[in-house]
Amino acid sequence: MKKLTKMMLTKWHYFEHKIIDDINFLTGKNSSGKSTLIDAMQVVLLGETDGTSFNKAADIKANRSFTSYIIGELGDDVNGGEKSLRGGKEFTTQLVCEFKDTMNDEYFCIGILVDSYSDMANAKRVFFRLRDRLDESDYIYNNQPRNINQFKSWCREKYGKDDKTIKFMDTNTEYRQNILSMYNVHDRKMFTLLKKSISFKRIDNIENFITENICDVKNEIDIRSMQLNVYEYEKQKEKADQLEKQERELAEINNLYEKYSNKKRNIKVYNYISNRCEEISKTSEINNIKKEIEAKTLELNTAKTELEIVRKNIAQYNKDNENAIKELNYVHNLAARTLRSKKSEIIGVMINGFENPYFLEILQGIEHILSEKGYQMILGNTGRSMDAQEKQLDIFNSWCVDGIITYGQGYQNLFQKYDSLNCPVVCIESPGGNQTDNVIIDDCALIREAITDMIQCGHRKIGCIYGVSDAYTTIQRTNGYKEGLLVNKIKADDTIIRCGESTLEGGYRETNWLLENTEIDAIFVENNLMTLGCVKALFERGVEIPDQIALLGYDDDDWRDTLVIPISSIHPPRYEMGEKATRLLLQRINYPKRKPITIKLSPELIKRKSY
Repeated sequence: MKKLTKMMLTKWHYFEHKIIDDINFLTGKNSSGKSTLIDAMQVVLLGETDGTSFNKAADIKANRSFTSYIIGELGDDVNGGEKSLRGGKEFTTQLVCEFKDTMNDEYFCIGILVDSYSDMANAKRVFFRLRDRLDESDYIYNNQPRNINQFKSWCREKYGKDDKTIKFMDTNTEYRQNILSMYNVHDRKMFTLLKKSISFKRIDNIENFITENICDVKNEIDIRSMQLNVYEYEKQKEKADQLEKQERELAEINNLYEKYSNKKRNIKVYNYISNRCEEISKTSEINNIKKEIEAKTLELNTAKTELEIVRKNIAQYNKDNENAIKELNYVHNLAARTLRSKKSEIIGVMINGFENPYFLEILQGIEHILSEKGYQMILGNTGRSMDAQEKQLDIFNSWCVDGIITYGQGYQNLFQKYDSLNCPVVCIESPGGNQTDNVIIDDCALIREAITDMIQCGHRKIGCIYGVSDAYTTIQRTNGYKEGLLVNKIKADDTIIRCGESTLEGGYRETNWLLENTEIDAIFVENNLMTLGCVKALFERGVEIPDQIALLGYDDDDWRDTLVIPISSIHPPRYEMGEKATRLLLQRINYPKRKPITIKLSPELIKRKSY
């Protein structure tokens, strides 16, 4: 026996939010809401949304429909002429019934959610079955009803994807079939009989009422046969219930074991990720300090060299005429030009951040060629500050560098000032136009192919997380992502494309946002630190890679291959970028009239087990 124990109505006619316990007997005056409650039961128990059986006991003029109940339709003379409580607004209607199976003392819920929009067009609905009690917190969050997507996400987080626990149905037919299964009824005539019997009209003849409305026959009732049938049915039902209970118990035991195994594994992975994050953070700090020491040491050595040159030229400066004396304010620039004429064999390298391990291999490639050719390197970290960039150029000028290599964004506005330096410039991953040599990565083509590969693996809702929105690299990678969707006839969804800080925290924050607010099945992260933050967020939430969320990263640092599920990644030739840029600069120093050259390098897709 299935006993109705509780019912919840949210945004249903006059009911804004109401939970009714112990539903055994309905009584009340006219217009007290009895028909409204019965019609809500019809929607839940019968999957009734066409309204043909609504308010059967009311006057024929009292027309009610599924839509009128949802919007809370009123008369023209109510609330200053308003026709409805919720018309023209966006809201979610929730109708849920809780039942108790008295045979096995278990509870379950069935219900419907409807998302309505301001124009009342394209409303969305979903039916569901849940093997659990009616918990108000499952449906209400921050005093607002959860919409369909929020409710599905919450159920997946709380109950997993087991259809035996929570099942969603989009059509009335599928829902009604599940209702028949839950009640152990195999004749769809039940719905017709129940509709006929639901009414507040007076019953003048109980025998006729049972014959016409419950048994759906017009002949004389064979009570004895009915009793025998009921007795046999109860026996078979008891056996079936026992078998079903045993099956549920075994399934629950298996489910608990799987959850235990997954939690145990996730704890190990999370501990590893946390420890690895701390190691990377400490290593980055140490490297930054080492670079500062090296830069200061080089600055000191350069200053000593410059001082010796100035001392040697003091005698010559004293012999100059009065015009030269008036120009003593420019003696520093005269020394710089003297150094350039003799070649300082110093190269200035300017980047927009030491904190990212991505730059280390590039700098190693630069240093390898410079050491081979007898040159020294001066490092400048400017971030995206224009003032810092201009100051660093002045420092390079004072040190009489033979050339400059820049990496990153934000230097394009300085190209005019490069001319005043009278030294060649090579740009990495930041095209400077026709006046500079350039080394760039052709990310767009490979990322387009990688996204296509993910789609062919069955992923259709692929989110994207990126850093600096106006950076050349970001534009190329995002274009590759969108082109990959386009060639596979999938429209890019801006709601699942997130821009954040190019840090571990930025990736962690944006991943949590996507998991809480969207229904993605895969993520593409456009840089290394954000990828690490993404992995951390997934492990903390217990999200399985790639069973629940597939993952594709960029930069391919060594930590990716050490995870329980190695992360697939786009691998750029960072060391080669540094070497190519340095060779271009040295060629330009020796052949200053050569036309500018742009070198395009191709990255590589390292496919692992994350999708």
